[in-house]
Amino acid sequence: MAVDEDKIIASTEDYLSTGAEGFESNPHAERIIEGSAQVVLAVYRVCKNMLVHAADNEAVVTTLQTSHEQILEFAGLVGTRVTVTFVYDTVFVSGELLKAARGTYECATELAQLLEKCGVSEVGFDKDISKDQLRAFGTLFAEALSSPHKRGLLLETKLPGITMRRVNNELERKDAETALSPRQRILRLYASALVVLRAYFEGISQGTNPAPVRLKRIAQRLVSLAETGDPALLGMTTMANAHRDAAGRALQSAILVITIGRQITHDRVTLSHLAMAALLSDVGRARMSGSERKGQLVQLTPEQLKELPAMSSAICIANSGVSALSAERAVVVYETNWGEQQERLGPVYNKRLPTTVQSRLLRMVRALLDELAPRDTRAPKSPVDALHAVLQRPGIDKVMRRILVAAIGLIPTGSVVEFQSGQWGVVVGPSANPKAINQPRVRIITDAGGNPMENPIEYDLGRPSPGRAFPSIVNIIDPGRVKVNSTAAFMTGVS
Repeated sequence: MAVDEDKIIASTEDYLSTGAEGFESNPHAERIIEGSAQVVLAVYRVCKNMLVHAADNEAVVTTLQTSHEQILEFAGLVGTRVTVTFVYDTVFVSGELLKAARGTYECATELAQLLEKCGVSEVGFDKDISKDQLRAFGTLFAEALSSPHKRGLLLETKLPGITMRRVNNELERKDAETALSPRQRILRLYASALVVLRAYFEGISQGTNPAPVRLKRIAQRLVSLAETGDPALLGMTTMANAHRDAAGRALQSAILVITIGRQITHDRVTLSHLAMAALLSDVGRARMSGSERKGQLVQLTPEQLKELPAMSSAICIANSGVSALSAERAVVVYETNWGEQQERLGPVYNKRLPTTVQSRLLRMVRALLDELAPRDTRAPKSPVDALHAVLQRPGIDKVMRRILVAAIGLIPTGSVVEFQSGQWGVVVGPSANPKAINQPRVRIITDAGGNPMENPIEYDLGRPSPGRAFPSIVNIIDPGRVKVNSTAAFMTGVS
């Protein structure tokens, strides 16, 4: 049964709002909204200062004094203890949704990530907390982050006036997905991500600069699902030609760049940043295309294409604010859009600086998508022909080519192949044997008579069991001849 994401979000907000009954009727509502932002910043400053300075440092002493006053003032406004709760990309202060400027949200996000490393998603302060108790919290926080072996200190230590916990109830059900299989979660994420991205790009095309908060959540969930190793995630790329709008291309790019990026690193943060760059690479194109041409394969003019790299990176900064992370993302997006037009614009940075690895990966991924699902009226190519075309493109260095082949194989995921037995199969990924780059993992989808199989049989052609030989691939089927739903092969069980 499908999960209603809107109901889950609504129930989460209802749960948390029980801690803040009467906020709507509070005559000091505006002061409370402003105070909640100050509380988040107060906790953030204490934690950050304690990470880099000793407890008796002048900067720490000043920060503690100011932060302590702000927490007490807010506690007086709400008449109860103060809690700061992090639920995915959302922040609640004493049960009320945080309403603040983008800079505050960026600080809140960083604080959430630091606390998450210690297993904490909620911090509470008594309404009469002392400055010494606040100092003890900052000291313990810094100690907990000083070594991976001490990460449990925040949950294990009892501090007077302060509570720290991990919210462990309906909020931790990960959008009620714990009962779903990885493939169900992948399909659900793909569908919901398309909706979110289409709304986001619609805002961009109308000239607004929406903050990419929900996009960050999509990137993080894609990285988590990639870690399961289920081929269904990469199998979503078989729908590239069906979803050729900006949202579909962005989502396909993120899936591919994570898959290929995992050949270099398994670090979640790095891969999430890479996925975010993929999701945002076409913001400039969406702005220039405009909302009046929504759903069309818009061809930009040469003048617009020349401005595209700067426009795309500028929107990235405008959407996320000025920070080291948004600047890095803007650079990757700029290099990607410029590199795709080197024949028109010349070398990136006029060859004075090297381009980032991230932008080179992203350019390669987008080149592959351009063959699988062209932006114009060209016919889409089969996965094999698309891969061959990308490998022949100038500007793709040898290292990138090797990484691409290692990630998707010489016969790419989604290819439909024919065996000597007459059966047809869908390639679901490269072999577990890294040397067998031309012998992929395949799911048999039809018998020798062309009848669809309800439960596909999976073979890893590059790693047969001892004494067993699999039938050989004799043909790669042209996409025009495929009458069965190859995407379904990724979503069904195997026997």
